[in-house]
Amino acid sequence: MNITPWFYLGESVQKGWMYENYEYYSIFDKRDYTEAETRIIFSHGILENEKIKLKGFALAELSYDFHKKEGVRNELVAGVILPINKNFEAELNWRHIDRVHYYDSDVVETALTLIF
Repeated sequence: MNITPWFYLGESVQKGWMYENYEYYSIFDKRDYTEAETRIIFSHGILENEKIKLKGFALAELSYDFHKKEGVRNELVAGVILPINKNFEAELNWRHIDRVHYYDSDVVETALTLIF
């Protein structure tokens, strides 16, 4: 739900299945899980002129595991979005993934999004 043009709040309930050779299987000791994910996004224009319309954003995703009755992941993302034309936009992000009872990781992500 877009609360304002620059603030988004979302909630989802997800069901997932793990194979025994998946890296988290031994940690969670179960094959399937149900979790809730809360997503908060703040976005704002950084640079805008006739040629460029660069937008920045910060995102937080918080995951709660119903079986464990606790939070299991917290992901923080900062990035920029550059519209290429009316159907495409490019994105560059940094993502920090905090697996609450396991290792943390940092990832640089790029994307090309088709808008239709």
